[in-house]
Amino acid sequence: TGSMSHSRRYPTATTLSDGRVLVVGGNDGTSRLSTAEIFDPAFGTWTDVASASIAHVDHSATRLADGRVLISGGAQGNGSFAEVGEVYDPVNDNWTQTPRFKAFSQGAVALLLPSGKVVKIGGSGLPSFLDDAEV
Repeated sequence: TGSMSHSRRYPTATTLSDGRVLVVGGNDGTSRLSTAEIFDPAFGTWTDVASASIAHVDHSATRLADGRVLISGGAQGNGSFAEVGEVYDPVNDNWTQTPRFKAFSQGAVALLLPSGKVVKIGGSGLPSFLDDAEV
């Protein structure tokens, strides 16, 4: 396959409804990234797509029932925790911010529930590890 546009540590990779893979954020060794790109396994190619509005590192990514992808938690570019999430729409190649989370964290797990809601569980936050969940 071809090479990614950016080297990344702690990004997310999410399979889209059409089989392509969305890769978001991470750290390139010197800075935190807001960039995103899509891998197309049919052609072995990477394509840059719209960047998120903030950098996301050690975040979660969840494909929603309608094919969009929710990015939640993680660290921002300035070293603070991301208090809002963002939703990527692969059809329109754009991002929309979500409302503020009750708790913000790194390393949390986010899962799509049968109801269509997403539950975010655990992670590390302020001031320490989190033992709660948020829907």
